[in-house]
Amino acid sequence: MQTGFPASLNRALRAKDRHELKPCAPTDIIETPLPECQYSDGGRYQGEFRYGKRHGYGVYYYPNKEEWAGKWLNDQTNGRGIRTFPDGSRYEGEEKNAKKHGYGTYCFPNGDIYDGEWVNDKQNGKGTFIKPEGIQYNGYFRNNLKHGYGKMKYADGKIKEGYWKDDKFIDRS
Repeated sequence: MQTGFPASLNRALRAKDRHELKPCAPTDIIETPLPECQYSDGGRYQGEFRYGKRHGYGVYYYPNKEEWAGKWLNDQTNGRGIRTFPDGSRYEGEEKNAKKHGYGTYCFPNGDIYDGEWVNDKQNGKGTFIKPEGIQYNGYFRNNLKHGYGKMKYADGKIKEGYWKDDKFIDRS
C-alpha cells in the first residue's frame, strides 16, 4: 500500500495493536508530507507534532544510526514502536519515556531473543529467552536475570524446572 510515509513509519503503524492497515481507495488519500525537523545533535524526526513537540506517530533517526519508528507523547517515545540499533539488534514493543516498558521482543545481534515483559529498560516479569543453539527459558525475570519460577529446556531435550535467584538455579519445584 502506498501511503507516502517512510517504510519504517508504515511498519510502526501496521504494528499498532498487531492489526494491518486497511487499504484506502486512491480518492481517499490526501497527499500531505509529514513535517520534518533536524535537531542540533544531528538527529532527524519525521512525523506528527503537537504544540511544537513530537506527538503521535513518527520516526526519529538518531545521530548514532539508531532509529525509533512509533508512538510519541510529549516529545518522548511512549507506546508501541520499533527500535533498531547500529549493531543489528532490534526491539519491537512498548516504550515509556524512551525506555523499554511493557511488553516487547528484543532480538540481540548474536541471535538471542527475549520476548516478554519489561520495566524501566530491563527484563522484568514473565518472559521467554531463546538462544540460537536450542536453549529456551520460560519463566520470570528481575533486572535482566532469571529470578523466580522458570523452566529451562536444553537442546538435548533435558529440562531444568524450579526456582531461580539472580540467574542461578536454586531449587526444584
